[in-house]
This record gives sequence, structure tokens and C-alpha cells, in this order.
Amino acid sequence: MNKYKKQFLLPGLLVWLLSSAVSCHKEPKPEFVNVILEIPLRITPVQDTVALGDTLWLEADFADTVRDHKSGRYYHLPPTFDLKTRIAFVKLVSNEKTISDQPGFASGFEVINTTGGVEDLRATFGSFRMEHEGNRYRARIGLVPRREGVAAVNFLNGWLVRSIHLPDPDLSFLDLGTTAEGGKRIPVLENVYYIINGGNTNFHLFRQHCKAGSLEFMIEPTIYFEQKATFTFVAVQK
Repeated sequence: MNKYKKQFLLPGLLVWLLSSAVSCHKEPKPEFVNVILEIPLRITPVQDTVALGDTLWLEADFADTVRDHKSGRYYHLPPTFDLKTRIAFVKLVSNEKTISDQPGFASGFEVINTTGGVEDLRATFGSFRMEHEGNRYRARIGLVPRREGVAAVNFLNGWLVRSIHLPDPDLSFLDLGTTAEGGKRIPVLENVYYIINGGNTNFHLFRQHCKAGSLEFMIEPTIYFEQKATFTFVAVQK
């Protein structure tokens, strides 16, 4: 090979080798990180018997930096993020039926919205809206029982029951950093755990009047759903 061919061939070979090396480089794989938000609520008074016409107060007052149940870390929620909280009013009539098989009981309550609100209420379900102000979420809503019975007020993650046509919740505002290999850690909303009165929810009444799946299967989401996100009481005549 003469020196002229070498002058053109060697640089070309070098460019080819470099381009091959670049094309073989792969972006590090992302890691999808499940997040479970903990939302504290209050329902008072906490006793298990309430007279018809008396008022239960449903309240929220917590910082917009909330705890992730899985990691123990605290994440700031921007005002634009919608928790899509759902509230259910259920009458417990049989300990052989799960809560999903019990009749709706929204008609047994008068709702008084003062801060935030229970809205779009049907036979069982409605939307629970909190107001965001001064880096806090707040709500104060009166629930006045008007009919006798064993009642359960329950909170649900609306993202799990949304229409299939709606997108997944966008948690891109959370920066979880990167993996050891440099891949992006992408947050995924697995669930929202609502915790009423720190777990003081009169569960002894619930298990007497409803089939408690949390005692049968001992699955964490069911435990939180029945024992921490459901407040049970008996509404009686004065």
C-alpha cells in the first residue's frame, strides 16, 4: 500500500472505530421507584356512638411536605398536584359482607362544608377536597348523621379508581436522583394511605358489623384501608 492510500485509509478507520464505540454505548436503565403517600386526617369526637343531629368534624391540617411510607422520606407536594381523594359513606349491615358489598349511606348524613368540601356526593361516593394555603393542606367539614345505623366513613385513593382514559399521576416534580449506574430514578405513585386519628378508628365496631379482609389476609393495603382509613360509629336517637 503506498503512502497516499495510508494517509486516507488510517484516518477513515479511526473515525469508524470511534463511531462504533459511541453507537455501542447504551444509556443506563432507569429505576422505577414506588411511592406511597401518607395523608393524616381527623374525625372527632372519636367515640363509637353518636347521637342523631350531633356533628362529627372531618378535618385536615398538615404540611404539604408529606411522608413516603416506603422510604420514610418526606416529599413536597406542589399545589398543582391533585390527590384525587374519594370519600365513601357506607352502612354496615352484615358481618358476612365486605365493605364493598355493603349499601351506601350518604343519604344518612348532612354535610356542612366550611373549609374544603365533600362534593359530587352520590349514594356512596363523593370527592374530598382540601384547600392548599400557606404550605399546608386544610379542611373542616361537618358530618351530621340523620339516620340510625352503623356507619363507616372511608377514604380512598382516587387514582386507583380513575378512568382508564386518564393518564397516570405525574410525579416528575420529585427528584429521586440517579442509580449507581447513572440511570434516572423515576417515582411511581403506588398508593395513598389515609390515616384517621393516627389509627384510632373504632375498628372493633367495623369487625363486628363487616367482614374484615384485613384480619383474614393481612395484606398491608387492606390493613390501612379498613383499620386506618375507615372511621366507624353507631348513629342513635338522642
